[in-house]
Amino acid sequence: MNQLQTFKNELFEVAAKIENDQILFDVEQVARSLGIVDVKNGVKYVRWNRVNSYLPKNSPQVAKGDFIPEPLVYKLAFKASNEVAEQFQDWLAIEVIPTIRKTGQYGSPKILSEREQRIVSLELTLETAKRQDEMQKALNKHENKLLELSEKVDEQITLDHGEQRRLQKGIARRVYSFTDDKKEAGRLFKELHREIKDRFGVPSYKDVKRKELLTAINYIENWVPRKVS
Repeated sequence: MNQLQTFKNELFEVAAKIENDQILFDVEQVARSLGIVDVKNGVKYVRWNRVNSYLPKNSPQVAKGDFIPEPLVYKLAFKASNEVAEQFQDWLAIEVIPTIRKTGQYGSPKILSEREQRIVSLELTLETAKRQDEMQKALNKHENKLLELSEKVDEQITLDHGEQRRLQKGIARRVYSFTDDKKEAGRLFKELHREIKDRFGVPSYKDVKRKELLTAINYIENWVPRKVS
């Protein structure tokens, strides 16, 4: 298959050829298929700087009209790391490359042997597993950051108006369970408010953290004044 041959499906199109027993692909079409493009005025332009940054440092710079070997195609697909890139990579591995090997200059048309099919399948499985492992690590890192953010938010959220009222009523019930005298009740209110501030490290009972509401209610319900006259 020295001559150029174009492969396409409903999503992708790529030209390929064989030189020196090596499959080469049109790098511009590969980049477009992988979504390594910018769109200006409705026209897609290949991001050549990005393409070349994805290739190994010892690889020559590529541009429109150049062809790259199969390993570099997979390198670009891995770096692109998106759903479209995965679909393109699967399409190459399952349909395009086996077709080239059957009809190209590797000899007369042939079907991959069972051993060759297993090798191709294993390579694809290993590559997919590696990609999934990296995606899982990234997901775990993202989830940890969300958890840290959630914990920080929980640390900052104080009681809303309804919760403040609930705590206020609990304080009143506890105080009046000890006395009906207004003067004595005033003293107990001050004492309980002071102990709540000390216990929860807040300037006012209204500033108790929401996550500590039930603990505060339990504290109030079991509170006993130092001295009841």
